[in-house]
Amino acid sequence: PSIFYATSSTFNVRAFEFLPEWILNLLPLSNIRTGPLILRTRPIIDGIMPSRFVPAEPGEGAPSVYEADLSIYLDAPYIEVFEGLGSTSMRSLPIPLKVRSPVTFLQDGRLELVLANTEDVAFNVDLFALEREKIRLLLGENLFSGVVDVALSLITGSPDHKIGTIEVTVPADTVKLRVVGEPIQ
Repeated sequence: PSIFYATSSTFNVRAFEFLPEWILNLLPLSNIRTGPLILRTRPIIDGIMPSRFVPAEPGEGAPSVYEADLSIYLDAPYIEVFEGLGSTSMRSLPIPLKVRSPVTFLQDGRLELVLANTEDVAFNVDLFALEREKIRLLLGENLFSGVVDVALSLITGSPDHKIGTIEVTVPADTVKLRVVGEPIQ
């Protein structure tokens, strides 16, 4: 699979809505930086990626177009939630992308595609408070760590300590991938 690196993004989060505003203001829920994002192509089913060339209409002068339906995984390995104690679902998060590019050829005969997403892409990112593994690392394998785990499950109403969801929309024409082929000679 191919791997692409993307620039960092920043999130502002609303979570723990049941807490008083003055407590919410103390929590590190604003300007959460993702760090570099990693996009990995997902395996192609039956060896065929859904794609097509759309030839130019004769006499119009417009170039031919390449379209594809990409399936990618999004990873944010360096994101820090709650000073590194929390986590997100931005690990192998599946995202479908419909991309399109004019078909052009460089001076040396290489094919060039500058692919851009043709539609808005919407997905959810789940936020989690302290994970069980981090509780045990911090407090050890003992009764107190078990009590903290149960307390967080009760407070969040979730056995995996989920505290909220970020609804993310990536606008059309903002994801760009440049592909240059081998020289055709």
